[in-house]
Amino acid sequence: MIRHSDALRLETMTGPDMTSVMTIEAQCFKHAHWENPDNFFNRPGRNPYVVRNKDDKIVGFLLLEGERGDNVFTIIKMARHPDRRGKGIGPFILGRCRKIATEMGAKRLFLRVRKSNTDAIGLYTREGFKAKKTRTGYYRNGSNATDKTAVEMELSLV
Repeated sequence: MIRHSDALRLETMTGPDMTSVMTIEAQCFKHAHWENPDNFFNRPGRNPYVVRNKDDKIVGFLLLEGERGDNVFTIIKMARHPDRRGKGIGPFILGRCRKIATEMGAKRLFLRVRKSNTDAIGLYTREGFKAKKTRTGYYRNGSNATDKTAVEMELSLV
């Protein structure tokens, strides 16, 4: 749960934030999703955010894809620093994500998560996401079939 001392805030990511975001990415995921981070984050329709704590330290990030008027927004990437596990950052990010998408007219949030990432699937389920289908072999990198399988999940915003 978020404690008062954590005082989290979600802000639009800027260039100088990339080093912290890449560090969190490397610590959280063994399979990198990008070769050129600037290109990955700065595509049209992508909205990158960082989560800062009261000390102005980046403790998480969110990459949300969608533009005003889109019915579905997609969570492309979301992570929090491993040292901050269990501190309520995941629910905080998803709550802000719901608010941003709703304010921009979205009716649903969509995401894909590795089937092997059971902690993330548990978080998304607790936050109201429903598993819709699995896609075997979706991820090119992975050590086994479960690691290469994506679970597609959705959350209704209406």
